[in-house]
Amino acid sequence: MALPWFAFVPLVAVLLLGPGLDTILWSVFACVVVLAFGLAGMVGYQFPMQYDTGLIEFYNMVCIVGLVMILSILAFVFGESHKKAMATIQAQNRRLEEESEQRRRLLEEANEREFFLRQSQQVGQIGGWRADPVNNTLMWTEGVYNIIEMPLDFKPDLESAMDNFLLPDSRALLADSLKSALVTGEPFSIQVQIQAAKSEITKWGELRGQPHRDTEGRIDYLMGTIQDISARKHAEMALQESEFRFKSIIQSSPIPLALNNEQGEITYLNPSFVSVFGYTLDDIPRLENWWPRAYPDAVYRQWVLDTWLEHLEISKRDGTAFERMEINMRAKDGSMRVVLASAAPLQCNYNGEHMVVLVDITDQKQIEMRLAQSESRLRTIIDAEPECIILLDEHGRLVEMNPAGLAMIEADSLTQVKNQPVFGIITPPYRSAFSEMIEHVLMGESMTLEFEIIGLKGTHRWLETHSVPWRDGEQTLLLGVTRDVTERKRAEDEIRRYKEHLEEEVQQRTLDLVQARDAADQASRAKSAFLANMSHEIRTPMNGVIGMTDVLLNTPLTPEQAKMARLIHESANSQLAILNDILDFSKIEAGKLDLVSAPFSLGDVVGKICAMLDSVASGNGVALTSHVSPAIPSALEGDALRVRQILSNLLTNAIKFSSGLGRKGNVDISAQLAGDEGERLWIELVVRDNGIGMDTATLDRVFHPFTQADSSTTRKYGGTGLGLVITSRLVEMMDGSLRVDSAPNLGSAFTLRLPFLQADVAKLAGANEATPLASAIVSTDASARKILVAEDNKINQEVIYQQLDMLGYQSDIANDGRDAFALWLRGDYGLLLSDIHMPNMDGYQLAQSIRDEERKVGAIRMPIVALTANVLKGEADYCKEVGMDDYLAKPVTLPLLKAMLEKWLLNSAEAASPATEEPQAETGDAIVFEPQILTKIVGDNPVLIRRLLEMFLANTEEWIADLHAAADTDDALAAGLVAHSLKSGARTVGAMQMGALFERIEKTGRAGDLAFKSLLPSLKVSFEMTKQAIKIFLGESGPD
Repeated sequence: MALPWFAFVPLVAVLLLGPGLDTILWSVFACVVVLAFGLAGMVGYQFPMQYDTGLIEFYNMVCIVGLVMILSILAFVFGESHKKAMATIQAQNRRLEEESEQRRRLLEEANEREFFLRQSQQVGQIGGWRADPVNNTLMWTEGVYNIIEMPLDFKPDLESAMDNFLLPDSRALLADSLKSALVTGEPFSIQVQIQAAKSEITKWGELRGQPHRDTEGRIDYLMGTIQDISARKHAEMALQESEFRFKSIIQSSPIPLALNNEQGEITYLNPSFVSVFGYTLDDIPRLENWWPRAYPDAVYRQWVLDTWLEHLEISKRDGTAFERMEINMRAKDGSMRVVLASAAPLQCNYNGEHMVVLVDITDQKQIEMRLAQSESRLRTIIDAEPECIILLDEHGRLVEMNPAGLAMIEADSLTQVKNQPVFGIITPPYRSAFSEMIEHVLMGESMTLEFEIIGLKGTHRWLETHSVPWRDGEQTLLLGVTRDVTERKRAEDEIRRYKEHLEEEVQQRTLDLVQARDAADQASRAKSAFLANMSHEIRTPMNGVIGMTDVLLNTPLTPEQAKMARLIHESANSQLAILNDILDFSKIEAGKLDLVSAPFSLGDVVGKICAMLDSVASGNGVALTSHVSPAIPSALEGDALRVRQILSNLLTNAIKFSSGLGRKGNVDISAQLAGDEGERLWIELVVRDNGIGMDTATLDRVFHPFTQADSSTTRKYGGTGLGLVITSRLVEMMDGSLRVDSAPNLGSAFTLRLPFLQADVAKLAGANEATPLASAIVSTDASARKILVAEDNKINQEVIYQQLDMLGYQSDIANDGRDAFALWLRGDYGLLLSDIHMPNMDGYQLAQSIRDEERKVGAIRMPIVALTANVLKGEADYCKEVGMDDYLAKPVTLPLLKAMLEKWLLNSAEAASPATEEPQAETGDAIVFEPQILTKIVGDNPVLIRRLLEMFLANTEEWIADLHAAADTDDALAAGLVAHSLKSGARTVGAMQMGALFERIEKTGRAGDLAFKSLLPSLKVSFEMTKQAIKIFLGESGPD
């Protein structure tokens, strides 16, 4: 049976209207009505109509349909509810995820804040604590563990923590602070010392705490922080130490310092201020007391005050240093002082204090004034110099030029060319060489260069410049001395052209000349060979004549016979000497003269020659003296025979040309060590005489064979003229050199330099000790005791040697105390003259060593006399303390020296006279050159005076260079030692101003004060003035 149509109404409604709540409810209601209607029919309810069996089936169908509909709708409704529930669950899951993410972010932020707090505490070295003193409990944060260097699992109580990690004083302080906080409820802050656990170092901590109250207001525990402030405490202590050092520096500073505040009060004066200016705080408690006393002139005082305030204002406004002022101020004693004044605020001072610095430059200003005067004199000398003097900087720019130089480059004034490069006037081919010369000179070399210039007005010139480095403060300049060599270059060009013109002719004639020369050489060799071979035949009969006349002179003869025999003897000797010269010269020319090297004693050679010639010299009225330096080794290796021949020739000539002049002749030979090259030694021998001398023309030909000074010399003195030629050739064969210095009527000096090898003394088998010549030739009134001299200055050595020689004393010269002590051990000396300050061993040490050795061996006490330039009372007393007997102040005059020697050599039992203090001259008042001083010392001996002055000028430049080298290396002590050596030498020759300057340099150098550098410019100027004065003296009153 088909379903009734209304059975589909609820389903259709749901499908059409959708599964809304209203539709579902109405559909369910309709289904219930249908179901109820069907059930009612089935149970037999009576309706107004009659039903049949079909109707009953209908009601059954309706019930079934209603049930089906209800079930369908319920199934549909339950499906929709499930969907909604799932959607709700999903939405809740999403909310839970969002809340979880939010909680995760909050946790990360909390962790970051905790990490930041922990890092902050670590960086700030701070930690937190909580303590309950009543229950003895304690809790720390990680920062506290880090400070005390304990692991995090360490759980301390309050008492053990205080006992183990706080020093006793800090422990008591914390206990009092905790007790006070518990009683008063007030917070506290203290500084404690902590003993770290691992490093065991003591740290400083700043501990802060405050009470915590419960809800009822009772203090239940204390809490707070502790911070490691060790670095701050160390900085504070360092600051305190720095302040102490600052105060100490101000107190001990040699520069006058003062402090004043903004209220005008002078709060402090250091000892140097009081010492230099005399004022104390009682004299000048305020600035208004200071100004009128220091600056009595009102106008000048106002200028100083205005300028001072202006400089202070500029310094404050711009934040720059105070510009120093040079002012004149009056000291308490009324003297005027020149000072450099400056001021600076004390940065760490809150009272507005300023430190005033007043550097006293009075002495410096006086030196500058004297230096300016010296520079003015030097400028006058330079301006008068006929050659060009020029100063260039590293870029070749002109810094200075004298008038002669301006005229040379055709400049109207220095302004026209100053600071301009000189390359513009140098012709292009020479600019590169000139630039290289500047570079080399500025690196410390000296150079000479020829170059061509075109003057500012177009004139071509050839110049030759010799350039050296010149130190001007921090800058090195080129100093050049330039001369015009245009005429010389023109002559050279003419000669070059002439040479080129004759070159072909010369080449042709050279062939002819070579052939002629070969023939001449062959003939000369044949002649020389013949003469050399005839040596034996010629010398034998001559020796027979001389020998027989010697025998004849020793037999009884009448006066007339003796006269004739002596004439024969002298003639034979003269002829033999001539023959010897000719034969030796022939051997040399023929190349048959050989040198033989063997050990020998130079002292023995000199002594024997002088002993041999002493009678000859005495017979001719000539005094013969000698000196061999003890520095020369006892054994040398060389040709002793040829050395004897050379010296014999020189001494024979010196005796011959010093006799018969109406005055006493003097001939002296000296030997000294001139150089040490390891195995090879250079010996310098000098033969001096006061004979007839030689002029320039004679000097030019003196070493030419068969020549003499002139025909009158030949007639008067005889000879072949070969002696000096042979001597010169022998010196050349021995790789030595020979130089002669001479002037007419003033004598001659032959300087011989020969190289020798140092030999073993043992090889001098059977050799006699060197003959002490002095003992044989000193004057009859001289003492028999030899004098030992210890002196390091060459000039002083020469002076004392000549003085002793004039007084008739033998002497040995030692270069320092060590050499003198060695000589004393080996020799027998009557007296020691010793300088005080010497290298290796000074005079004090020498005297002590000799006295110690005398006591050790029981020797007789030898008198020791000190030679010193500074015989002050204290130094004289010290000389006595170390064992010296007396002293002489340099320069030593002949009468004083003679009296001293007679006193100790003839009356050794007498005591030494008391010391006298020698006044010391100021540099500014010292005379530049006093020639009479040297005359008083060595007597009226023009030759010796000239030699000493020339030696002084030659050596002083090297000495001054040594001083500059010491200045470059800031070696003040070395400068003092050099200046000490120079001081007495300068005063000995009469260079008094230089002596005073050397004395000042010595004092500052020995004190380690680099201020000696400021004296070097004055020394250079003084040396130039002294050199000029000596040259004028030698030109006017000395020998030419």
